[in-house]
Amino acid sequence: MFDSLIVISAAIFLSLGWSQLRALKHGKPRHAKLGTSGLLIACVLAMPPLLAALYDGYALRLGLLNVLALIMISSQWVLLIASVRQPTQGLSFALGPITALTLFGLLLGDQDLATPISDLSPGLIAHILLSVLAYSFLTSAAIQAILTAIQHRQLRNHNVTGFSSVMPPLQTMEAILFSFLWAGFIILSAAIATGFIYVEDLFAQHLAHKTVLSIMAWCFYAGLLVGHYALGWRGQRATTLTFVGYGLLLLAYVGSQLVLEYFIK
Repeated sequence: MFDSLIVISAAIFLSLGWSQLRALKHGKPRHAKLGTSGLLIACVLAMPPLLAALYDGYALRLGLLNVLALIMISSQWVLLIASVRQPTQGLSFALGPITALTLFGLLLGDQDLATPISDLSPGLIAHILLSVLAYSFLTSAAIQAILTAIQHRQLRNHNVTGFSSVMPPLQTMEAILFSFLWAGFIILSAAIATGFIYVEDLFAQHLAHKTVLSIMAWCFYAGLLVGHYALGWRGQRATTLTFVGYGLLLLAYVGSQLVLEYFIK
């Protein structure tokens, strides 16, 4: 049953991404309500197999494949909620295929080599949930930065057809980007703070690189937000710093977890 739900939800995510990509390419707006309804259905269908993979009734299984699926499904929920007030449907072109890929990763559960975790304290659970939520918002910010960079380049080249014709004005795109950045930065700050409080040794051998890279990413995001509101940073500088911060976060968890699970025996 869970396998069927994974396939159906992944297919919906793929179709949403494909339809959005065609809309961006040909300059034809996609039906927003239809896309939102499809996104809601896909998110709901993905939850049972995701929760079953994460928790077996005795312990949490927070391996790389499971956590990547959790982050991407959480990103889709963020997108769904944000779309109520902001025109964020354009993010589907990238989030959809990536989410589908991570869902198929759940089918490879036997390859999830992380040690199951039980008897977690409320503080550690809060740290994990905040970390996932921060990744979700900042993933959305990274995709939004890609869209903003493309639109900025096209407008600079006086190209107002295709992509630029169906996206919101550049000012709105940047406002959406910084709303995701602010939310992600605040939650990331809380995640790092709870890590220092509740994780026994945040600079232990297997955690030191994650901690350092996460703090470096936090510094980049902090610098970007201060620069934006104090110095008016926007455009290419804003998107570049967004990419750098997100790249550090990817190295902090995905890179290190990949090495720990698949290369260090």
